[in-house]
Amino acid sequence: MKPADIRAESLIIFQKLHRDLASLGDDFSDKKIMNLFLEAINLLPDYSARPSEEPDVVLVKRLDDPGGEEHRVNLRERTDSLRMVWAEYLAHSEPEP
Repeated sequence: MKPADIRAESLIIFQKLHRDLASLGDDFSDKKIMNLFLEAINLLPDYSARPSEEPDVVLVKRLDDPGGEEHRVNLRERTDSLRMVWAEYLAHSEPEP
């Protein structure tokens, strides 16, 4: 199986997060952001993600990996970064009076 193009995967995640965040505006919780990340990762054809027992951690597995090993991914920093970037985006995308 040919590996997916990282640019295509990045675009899928970007478009999914942009669409979902745009519908939420600036009213979203950490749990909601975690769910958005999970949904975005699960859109990728070669990946599967699920919540972990640990807070802020998801388990991600490449479906084309013969070993099928799950990798722990801590989304805390990514969640904080996304919140800051989205707030900045909203501040610059609003029309000036």
